[in-house]
Amino acid sequence: MLRFYVNEVLSHVNVGELSPTTYAFGEPLAGIGEATMMVAIPDRLESNSLLQRIVPNKYELVITDGDIDRGAPILWAGWIDQRDPDPAHAVVGFHATHWKGWFYRRFIPPNSFANNFIEKDEHQIAYDLLDWSVSGVGTPVLYRPSTLAGKTRQLTLQPWASVGDSIDAVAKRDGGFEWSLGFRLGSQSGMVEILAEIWEPGAVRSSNTALFLDNTRTTNRINVGKMGEDGTIQAVRQYATSDGDAPVWAKDENPELASDTLLLLENVTTYQDNRNTDTLFTYARSERLERDNPYTTIPVTLGIDLPAVSAYRTGDRARLRMRDAWRNVDQSGIRIVDKSVNKTDGQPPLATVSLDMTDIQDIV
Repeated sequence: MLRFYVNEVLSHVNVGELSPTTYAFGEPLAGIGEATMMVAIPDRLESNSLLQRIVPNKYELVITDGDIDRGAPILWAGWIDQRDPDPAHAVVGFHATHWKGWFYRRFIPPNSFANNFIEKDEHQIAYDLLDWSVSGVGTPVLYRPSTLAGKTRQLTLQPWASVGDSIDAVAKRDGGFEWSLGFRLGSQSGMVEILAEIWEPGAVRSSNTALFLDNTRTTNRINVGKMGEDGTIQAVRQYATSDGDAPVWAKDENPELASDTLLLLENVTTYQDNRNTDTLFTYARSERLERDNPYTTIPVTLGIDLPAVSAYRTGDRARLRMRDAWRNVDQSGIRIVDKSVNKTDGQPPLATVSLDMTDIQDIV
C-alpha cells in the first residue's frame, strides 16, 4: 500500500500523512518528475488541520511503498509547490516537483567559478556544481558519491545557467553520464535524506536484473501501448555549431551514408559560447546516435504489486514478451526511460513504464 507523507521542506520533520483519492507521480530518466493528487475535504475542517497548514514551498511530499517507519522504500520525494482548494467539490488539489527539479531553479551568477570555467573529471564537475548549489541558506542537505569517471571534460559556464542545465551540458556529451536523485531514511537521523546519483549511460539503477513484462500469460496481465515508427526524428548527419558571426562547428554521420543507400537527413543544433570543436563533435555524435532509430517508446501498464513497484526504477531494463494481431515480440534488455504511477477514483493504482526501443542491450 502506497503511503503519502508530508514533511517540513528542509528539516524533513514529519507533520502528517495524506490519503489522496486520486494521484499520479513519475520520474522520467531525462527530465523532471512531478506528482499530483486530490485529497477530500472532511465535513468538518479544523483550522489547524494538515490540509490548511500545507503552504506551497514549505513542505515536501514523500511517497513510499508501505510504512516508512518499518523500512519501506521511498519511491518519490519532492517539494509541494501548488495547492488548489475546491470547496464546491470538497477536494484539495496538490502539485509537487521532484527534488531533481530544484537544481534547475538554482542559478549560477557569473564568476561563481574561476573564469566561468571548469576542467576536471566529468563526475567531479557534477560534484562541484552540486556542492556549490547546496551551500548557503534555504538549500537542502545533499549526500553524494565520490567515484570518478576517468574522463576529463571542460565546461564553460553560461551566464546565469542553472545547476541542472550545467550538469546536463556535460552529461549529454557522447560517452557522458546520467544522473538523478534517490532517497533513503537516515540511519542516524531517522529523517529522509536526498542522494545524488550518477551512473554510466545505459546502466541499471536497481538490483533487479530485468522487469519481465508478458501479455501472453494470465498471471501477469499487462497492457501494451502502440509501437510506432517516427522517421521525422532521424538524422543521419548531425551538425553541432557555436553561435555568433563566425561559428565553429563539427559533424557526425551514420557510417552507412557512404554506401549511398540512405536518404540524407540532416539536423543542426546550436550551442551558445562553445567554440571547442572536440566538444562540439561529442555533442553531434551523441545526438545523432539518439536520433538513429525511428522506433518510439512503448508504454506498458501493469499493477503495482506483481512485481512490487519499488522493485524497479527508471534506467533499469525490461524483457517484453507479447503477441497480438500486429506484433510478436520477445525482446530483452529494453531500457525503461519513464516510470509513473496513477490512480483514478474508484480504480486500483497502476504503474506505467515507457520502454525505449532505441536502447536495447544484452543483460548479463
